[in-house]
Amino acid sequence: MTADTLADGALSTLLILLEVLTESLLALCFVPLKRPRQYGGAIVLASVLLYLEQHFISWNGAVGTDFHTVFLMLAYALVTFYLFQCRALQAFAVALLAGLYMSVVDCLFMSVLFLFWTAEEQAAHPFVAYGISFLAKLTEAGALLAFYRRRARRTPRQPDMTGWKLICLFSIPAYLLAMSLSRAVWVSPDALWISLILPMLLSFVCVGALFLLDYSDRRRQTDRENSVLRRDLQLETAHVAAMESRYVQQRRQAHDLKNQLAVLRDMAGRHAPQEEFAAYLDAVIDAEPPGALTVSTNRTVVDVILSEKVPAAREKGIDFQFRLDDLSAFPMPDDALVVVLTNLIDNAVEACEKIPDPGGRHILLKMRMEESAALLGVENTTAAPVDVRNNAVRTTKPDPMAHGYGLKNVAAEIARSGGMWFIEYRDADKRFCFSASLPREPESQSC
Repeated sequence: MTADTLADGALSTLLILLEVLTESLLALCFVPLKRPRQYGGAIVLASVLLYLEQHFISWNGAVGTDFHTVFLMLAYALVTFYLFQCRALQAFAVALLAGLYMSVVDCLFMSVLFLFWTAEEQAAHPFVAYGISFLAKLTEAGALLAFYRRRARRTPRQPDMTGWKLICLFSIPAYLLAMSLSRAVWVSPDALWISLILPMLLSFVCVGALFLLDYSDRRRQTDRENSVLRRDLQLETAHVAAMESRYVQQRRQAHDLKNQLAVLRDMAGRHAPQEEFAAYLDAVIDAEPPGALTVSTNRTVVDVILSEKVPAAREKGIDFQFRLDDLSAFPMPDDALVVVLTNLIDNAVEACEKIPDPGGRHILLKMRMEESAALLGVENTTAAPVDVRNNAVRTTKPDPMAHGYGLKNVAAEIARSGGMWFIEYRDADKRFCFSASLPREPESQSC
């Protein structure tokens, strides 16, 4: 094996590696990374396999080109599916879009190359062609890096499945045309009008595909923000209703207290026996107002939330129990704790309300302080089994995009506090369980 052959193989492998990295960068623009530790190994392995396929499989002509095209798309899709949090359709769409994008840029650079060097001259000076090819690959990667940085400045989002399906329908004909164009340029380098005009048209297709994904992404984010606003409005409405209920209750209690004081005054005026007077006074003092709940955890926001949520839930026939420690050192800011508790309790109450039998409605809230961590758990019974997969609830509601953000907001707040969370459904007692653990700072730990 000569030095030129080794150099050619090394340069070809490096070019393929740049292509796979570019494809993975495009995937990173739209889907989150799932296996960061395996990223480098998977990229290198895919590059080696593509090099072997390209240089050691002896298919010729159109059959060989078509086989290489299919193999390339499968390799891109498999790498994306393995490394990123996406479905098979999303992985295929990313691979298709990456192939289209790189084909357009390659055709443009091929056109420039054929303007100055014929095929015979390129064969005589292969390193010139390699230089142009590396410049093309670096251009592709640089443009995608700029696109990724633009998206990274905004809230990370993912297009919905409708957007991915449209991308496939939009890109497949364009990609097939790009493959035919590349073949035509290599077969007939003199047909420069093909290599100059059609790439420009394909570039519009490629930019349009990226715009379509970005538009689908923004629409999904808008739907999410509207869903959050609707949920906030529902929470505020429920809060106002609870305040109105407490106001009516307090008026009733004030009226009852006036009657009780009037009775005490009459008993004092009639010089009622001291034992009778004391017994009635003790009954008035010990009487707990209807719906009242006294919670003392040394964390004001927890006391306020439970004082409002627990009586409201019990009025709906829900057995709401709680086990609470001293929460003064609970490692979460007040605003985050409000988001977590209100969402978890509201979700639990909503699930219990769907149970026909009031005797089957149960909620248990646990907040414990351990030496090195704070533990939070909410359990509630459900009317039907809950489909939990990969630590996420698969909703059965008709508009899944408008639901599920309560748990997502809870998870986001727990993650900001450095904690971990886990959900499960127990078929044995029909309970949905949410558990979270948050690390405690050394200075907040008890001695």
